[in-house]
Amino acid sequence: MMERYQALDQLRGIAVIWIHFVDLFLLLWNRKSGFDFFSGFIIDEFPVYAVPPILFSFSTGLSLILWKDRRDYRYLFRRLSLLFLSGLVLSYWIDGNIEVWGLFEMIALCNLVLFFFNSEYVSIFGIATILILNELIPPFFVFHFPKIPYFIEYEALPFIISQALVSGLFPLIPFLAWGFWGCIVSKHRNNLLRISLIPIGLSLMLKIFQPFIYRQYGNVYSTSMVLFSMGIISLLLYLLQKIRVPVLALYGKYAWRLTFWRYPILYLPLIWLGMFQSLNYLYAFTLSIVLSLTLILLTKVKV
Repeated sequence: MMERYQALDQLRGIAVIWIHFVDLFLLLWNRKSGFDFFSGFIIDEFPVYAVPPILFSFSTGLSLILWKDRRDYRYLFRRLSLLFLSGLVLSYWIDGNIEVWGLFEMIALCNLVLFFFNSEYVSIFGIATILILNELIPPFFVFHFPKIPYFIEYEALPFIISQALVSGLFPLIPFLAWGFWGCIVSKHRNNLLRISLIPIGLSLMLKIFQPFIYRQYGNVYSTSMVLFSMGIISLLLYLLQKIRVPVLALYGKYAWRLTFWRYPILYLPLIWLGMFQSLNYLYAFTLSIVLSLTLILLTKVKV
């Protein structure tokens, strides 16, 4: 059996803890306590809540290349089914709308595309194509397919396609850039520092004309931000190869389990207890930190 790539597990672990903290904070925070969470930026208009989905997309491309058997279609089918069905369950259960496109569905489609198109040259072409589209479609990926009503109150398939590809909360097309980057990085794991500096340098040059912008609600992704985040996440992977944190690796190993089961085990009970958007930012921050650090208990939940 092939040994697990500890740096990848730790990277996933960071993504899981981060997204868990952000979602918990937004669940508990009353948004009237003199604090604006959405104004927290890493650099320019690149917000702190943007990091987890980018890390997950990058990890998808990275992990697919590391599979020992590249033609294990049964494993691919199980992986896609688990992600896609769990995403639909959460969309219907949590949001009450099966047409709301979520993170699990996006990762499932990323798996499907990257499984068949993961060579280095195809990945470079894919990134270049997405960056070109990023500049040609103003403002970036903000557009919808026409909505076609049927049976009075429902909408036809084009809206779902739009959610999946370009205009959902986690649209596939721009996030494939980070997935393709994961495919490239996996082939250069022994030279991570040098390869990380390429997109970082390009992004800093482009920053002269264009700020780092990322908005999930509205799907605005500046080319400079895409390049910068590509370089930063691979640089983070380089650091995680040097530093081992066993707890982070455990979080990453059970990434799906932790991300899914947090809803019925932690989030819904908090809502039932009347804590939905009821705490000021200090209490919400503290409780979110505590619950995020105890997230490892969910690895004991058998599925």
